[in-house]
Amino acid sequence: AVMLASGQSRTLSFDVSRSEPGTYQVYVNGTAAGVFTVSDNFGNNAILVISTLCLLGALFIGILMILRRRQSYF
Repeated sequence: AVMLASGQSRTLSFDVSRSEPGTYQVYVNGTAAGVFTVSDNFGNNAILVISTLCLLGALFIGILMILRRRQSYF
């Protein structure tokens, strides 16, 4: 507990965390003390996953085309 006399001030800091994405309001003893936002990192991972799938798809199609051409020569 922090007790201050009238007219005194003191800076306090504390850590607050949340695992779910969203914007959160922080209250201290019922008084709004700030806001923080937890970002969703899925956006960055989604780009990586989609890029990887596109690359694998192109590779698969390329291999199929090569195999078809080889079959037509025999």
